[in-house]
Amino acid sequence: MESPPPYMPAPKKSNTGLIIGLIIGGVFLCCVLPIGLMGGGAFWVFNKAKGIVQCGMAFQNVKNGVLKYAAAHDGKLPKAETWQDDVKRYYAESMTPKDQAGPFEQMSPDGDWGCKESDGTMTGIAFNSDLSGKKLDSIKDQLGTVLLFETERASHNLHEKYKPRPFETSPMMLGKHRGWLKSSVSGQNVLTDKNGREVPFNTTMNGSGVTVNVNNSAGSGN
Repeated sequence: MESPPPYMPAPKKSNTGLIIGLIIGGVFLCCVLPIGLMGGGAFWVFNKAKGIVQCGMAFQNVKNGVLKYAAAHDGKLPKAETWQDDVKRYYAESMTPKDQAGPFEQMSPDGDWGCKESDGTMTGIAFNSDLSGKKLDSIKDQLGTVLLFETERASHNLHEKYKPRPFETSPMMLGKHRGWLKSSVSGQNVLTDKNGREVPFNTTMNGSGVTVNVNNSAGSGN
């Protein structure tokens, strides 16, 4: 009688697959998921805040257009009643190809001029009617004299005498009032904060996109 074959224990299942799966899961939970959440959060913040960036860019391009108009008309600013129509071609010239590219929607030369907020509402860009037809060199305080300012609603050739608006009625950004945007004849764009301070707000185009600079150390303004 032949002797039975020697006992051979059944091969143990390898734990390698389980270990690799646990490692991948750990990496996902520790690294990939937080990065994804951070990316989603950043995208949400971007969508909520891009309105004010677009607004700053629109203000700067419109201001450049107004000053180009004056330079072409013996230093004289446009009439308030037709200022947008008069400045339109110069505004269009002030927009660079970079201004019209990327994620920031730029204001069309046609139609109403204003700032589109993240919730779809639109504020207006108004011309200070006190400066209607004036020569630039007749304005003594060009740093302190408001040329353009933001209003509650947009309309064509929007103009009125400048007056400060309450901070509490300004557009919302990330759940808080952001202040009203305005620009003086020769100064920079500013936001008026809740304490009445004028905070310089600059948007600059560069090779990697748009740089936003908010200087919270600004002192009190007009």
